Amino acid sequence: MINIIHRNTSILIQITLVSASHLIGVSIWVIQEKEGKESSNKVRPRPQIVSLCENMDGEGLRKFIVDHRREIVALRNEVKVALHSAIDPSRLVLNALEGYHALEPDSNHAKEAGASTNRRACILLMECLSEVLSDPVLTGGRMGGEPPVVPPNIKEAAKKVADLWKSRRDSATILASSASAPLDGGGGGGGGSTENAQAFLQLLATFGISSEFEDEEMLKLVYAVCRRKQTPALCRELGLENKMPGNPSLSL
Repeated sequence: MINIIHRNTSILIQITLVSASHLIGVSIWVIQEKEGKESSNKVRPRPQIVSLCENMDGEGLRKFIVDHRREIVALRNEVKVALHSAIDPSRLVLNALEGYHALEPDSNHAKEAGASTNRRACILLMECLSEVLSDPVLTGGRMGGEPPVVPPNIKEAAKKVADLWKSRRDSATILASSASAPLDGGGGGGGGSTENAQAFLQLLATFGISSEFEDEEMLKLVYAVCRRKQTPALCRELGLENKMPGNPSLSL
């Protein structure tokens, strides 16, 4: 009888300890989440970034990101906040994309370095815009997973940009170069083809124009960037997560 009581007491103590551990874990998670939100709310963009957004200077904003590319983490947080200052964030970012293929004129190496820097700056702007467009304050409580809220005229303009990028057949070609990239290594590098593929997919996702393009066409690009950490989220935004064949490189 004493042994049974002892055993039951031990079980009760173990359950209590597990429960206490669970509560502590939950408490820590809640505190960390709260601190994260508070930290996000405390982000104060530099006056230059806010001014560029208020003045709808897309080209200036892109160049600012290029000039301060070593501060990418801070820039991402600041730009997300500053975009709220723009009267039309979608148009602002779309204007910035005009410099996507800008090249430095000094040498071939400098040209590619300049092109890559511009590509990454444009991708960052589109990623930030996606988060802004998902803000319930701006979207009237729009639930996650729905297409971004973008004015029809901006969508049409974005479609023209997508068509232009798609039609390029030089070293910065989007579809041709990405489709020919090897599946076992094409997504891991930082080369132009994979950046172009990522930018093209992000353009479709951010401006909600993926329905204008064939799934097969987009899937070719997904395979080219399958090793990039942004790819699973892009697939979900594009509605492709259930259309991907088994691919261990793409963890959805």
